[in-house]
Amino acid sequence: GTYGQIIGEFGPAITLTAGIRVDIHTIYGVQNSPRAAAVFAPDDEPYHIKFMYSSSFKPPSAEQLFTEPIKQFDIAGNRKLEAQKADNVELAVGYNFGEIGEVEVNGFVTKINGRVEYIQHDLYLNAENAVDETLMGAELAGRLRPAPFFMARLGMGLAQITKQEVDEAFALFGTEEIPSTFPPLQVHLLTEFKEPKNDIRLTPEISYVSKRSSTQSNSLQAFGAYTFDAYFYMAISASAPEFYLARNHPTRVAVRVTDLLASQSEEPGFNGIDYPVLGRQGWLTVTQGF
Repeated sequence: GTYGQIIGEFGPAITLTAGIRVDIHTIYGVQNSPRAAAVFAPDDEPYHIKFMYSSSFKPPSAEQLFTEPIKQFDIAGNRKLEAQKADNVELAVGYNFGEIGEVEVNGFVTKINGRVEYIQHDLYLNAENAVDETLMGAELAGRLRPAPFFMARLGMGLAQITKQEVDEAFALFGTEEIPSTFPPLQVHLLTEFKEPKNDIRLTPEISYVSKRSSTQSNSLQAFGAYTFDAYFYMAISASAPEFYLARNHPTRVAVRVTDLLASQSEEPGFNGIDYPVLGRQGWLTVTQGF
């Protein structure tokens, strides 16, 4: 494959970018994935605007193409499977508040053609290009530093399937809609408290993840779709100021603990398995310079 890109600047505020990636695949031939972007960012203004278009090509995995099943509900490879393709349009607006922080909001529309799902044929599961769908969503990212000792970062993402065309093969199982396995809402907040003189840092963080649905393959094995509960995830980190065990060779110590609430959640998996969250964990990191 190859990738080419050209960037043009038009005055002090406008930048245009165009590119294309060309994949030459032994099964799927020549696949073109163009992309383009326009940025308006005046030097003397605190805001910027971005418009982006991108496309992608994703060939199936070896598992989806060539797997030989051993037992019931195993995956049987489908050598006729086509690649997935997607087109994405995104508009972002950002504002810089100087030393206090910045914020950026963007909205996107993504069209996926030939999304791969698993369909039961006889005793086995076959990957099929079963779904064409459109997703819409928005994201917010912000940083705030109102004082030298405090900083906060907020990230939020919303995503929703707005249109879905399901292959007729799913009608055999009464499936007219395939739920999304991604959470429609995610919120992440990270804060940092810093003692300026000695560089002592304490960093608590919390995330919220909304409900997710089971994958199609696991829903078939469970004889019906099921959902995973929403959960909160908390972690905390602390780092000590740099000190010297040996002259001119700095030592740094940091501690991190994750999943403070022991959320006991699971994430969607495949082939009869869902993935549990690892649970509460702790790390002690010592870095020695030489």
